[in-house]
Amino acid sequence: NAESHIKEGVAFGYYFAIDYPILNDVLRSGLDNKLIRQYDIFRYQEIINFLYQEYFIRKFQSYLKSPENKKSFLFFLTKAIEMYPTGQYYFERSMIFEEDGKLSEAISDVEKALQIEPERELYLCQLANLYYRNKQYSAVVSVTDKLTKLNPRSLLAWEYYAIALEKMPALAEK
Repeated sequence: NAESHIKEGVAFGYYFAIDYPILNDVLRSGLDNKLIRQYDIFRYQEIINFLYQEYFIRKFQSYLKSPENKKSFLFFLTKAIEMYPTGQYYFERSMIFEEDGKLSEAISDVEKALQIEPERELYLCQLANLYYRNKQYSAVVSVTDKLTKLNPRSLLAWEYYAIALEKMPALAEK
C-alpha cells in the first residue's frame, strides 16, 4: 500500500543520513573517482555486498568511536526501524549497542534482523560474536552449527565454533 511505501522512504531517509557520509568515505578512499563515474557500480550486488562487509562495517565501527556520531546514528537507526524495520537497520543498531557494552540489546537486535533475513551469514556471525562475548557458549555452538550448514567455508563460523568448544570442555569431548 502507499503508506508502507512512504514509511519505507522515510526510514531510508533516516538511514541515509548515516549511510551516505560513510559510504562516500569508503568509495572515495577505496575506488578511483573516474571508475565511480564511468560505471554504475551499484548495479553489481556482489560488489556492494563485498564493500559493505569489508569496508563499510569497519568504517561504521570507527565512526562509533565518536560519542556524537554514536548518538546520532542511534537516533537515525531507531527512527528508521520505527518507520520501516529491515535486517540491516537492526544489524547496524546492534553494533552501536555492542560498542556501548549493551550486549542484551545487541543480541535482541540481531535476533530481530534474523527474523527478517534468517539466513544472512553476516547477521549469524554477529550473533555468534555477541553470544560469545556474553559467555553464552552453547548458543554460540547452536548458531555456528547453522552457519556451517549454510556455508561450510565460513572461516569465522568455524573459529567461533572452536573457541566456544574450548570454553565447554564436556561438549568438546563428544
